[in-house]
Amino acid sequence: MLVVNLHTRYRAAVKNNPGQHLFWTLFQANRNMFLRLWGITVLESFANFAPQLCMYRILTELERRDAAGGSLDKAVWFWILGLGLGKLLLV
Repeated sequence: MLVVNLHTRYRAAVKNNPGQHLFWTLFQANRNMFLRLWGITVLESFANFAPQLCMYRILTELERRDAAGGSLDKAVWFWILGLGLGKLLLV
């Protein structure tokens, strides 16, 4: 069933734009799938970067706390929670 659907979409794309390069024909026939995969890739790249950002913010908040001689802020707990959630999203 999937093969027939792919073949049908390809034939429709060729019929609409005869003489077009194969890459553009295949891209037009599968445009929704390509855009969905690119969107997932962008989201995944941000999710891969989030733990490093959270760890950096945790360390800067801890250094600031040590310099001022205070206790843990709510900001530190926010970044700790963000680090944990970021790691869970990558699993």
